[in-house]
Amino acid sequence: MATQLGDVVAEMREQMATLNRRDMEREREVREMRVEIDRLQRRVADMETQRAQTSTSARPGNTPQGPVMTHRVHTREKATEYTFPERYMNFGIKVPPVSVSTYVLLDDGKQDWGMWSWFNTTLAETRAQDRKALLAFHHPPGVIELAGIDDTLPHCDKQYELYLNEYKDVIIGGLAGHTHTDSFRVSSTNTTSVDGDRVPGTVVWVAGAATAYSAQNPSMRVFTYDKESYEITDYLVYYYDLDRSNDAGVPIVEELYRARHLYSLPDMSADSWYQLGMDLQGTDEYLFAAYYDNFFVTADDMHPINNGYHALLSCATTEWTMHDFGDCTNRVNPPV
Repeated sequence: MATQLGDVVAEMREQMATLNRRDMEREREVREMRVEIDRLQRRVADMETQRAQTSTSARPGNTPQGPVMTHRVHTREKATEYTFPERYMNFGIKVPPVSVSTYVLLDDGKQDWGMWSWFNTTLAETRAQDRKALLAFHHPPGVIELAGIDDTLPHCDKQYELYLNEYKDVIIGGLAGHTHTDSFRVSSTNTTSVDGDRVPGTVVWVAGAATAYSAQNPSMRVFTYDKESYEITDYLVYYYDLDRSNDAGVPIVEELYRARHLYSLPDMSADSWYQLGMDLQGTDEYLFAAYYDNFFVTADDMHPINNGYHALLSCATTEWTMHDFGDCTNRVNPPV
């Protein structure tokens, strides 16, 4: 009798274990479906935005003499009203003790030489005033790693790289997003140094996002800077561990990494980040594994590593045009 009851208990436990496994599989499927739904909703929203823009009448001029917009910027001291030409926004915010101008260029996907003229003039004036500039992008310039495409426009990337190289003494760096992944890009000149290597220009740091879109954990960066030179000295990344938080029922936010410590950077200069990009394109598996883990914000279990990823992720750090990017990926991961 006892043996029979024991068999029944064992069978019931096995059934419970099977049900638990099925529940875990369902939860994973639900999470994946939510990610896909979010992706489709964003795509629909983008399409509706494009349709609305197409239906509007053509904008006049889009030059520094064109229509103006007004924006209110609030600081701890007072709210200041700024008026600026359409698409050329100079917020000119002074956050004590910093005095760094922030400029935003709005691009509708067309080549706009008035915009580039304004950009060039503004950076030249910033240099003449012995000031520094911090560039803020939504779309990062260069190639989007996982898609293997130029997500802006080829002529825009060439122009950005031209000015980021020309004014590397003025530009502290660039801050970008859009990809929802943790990465960076470094511009470089077409001319070579004495030893034959390209000369780095400006580094653009691409941060993760506050959402789990594309199956990444949410993350944020905290930058530190020198109060005298305004140069960026380091950054720290925090991330929200969704799986552990869901299991625990409470938010779990932890430090992910410090840039200079993890990547052994002597400083945050474009030279140092360019060298890191070249090292990532090499054979140091441990270095790339660390970068890969951060790229997906520790959610790399949903993106198994392979040679293709190695080429895509590492080459996007130094190559800004599709031609150069293709040459790099073929070198890092030669076609069979």
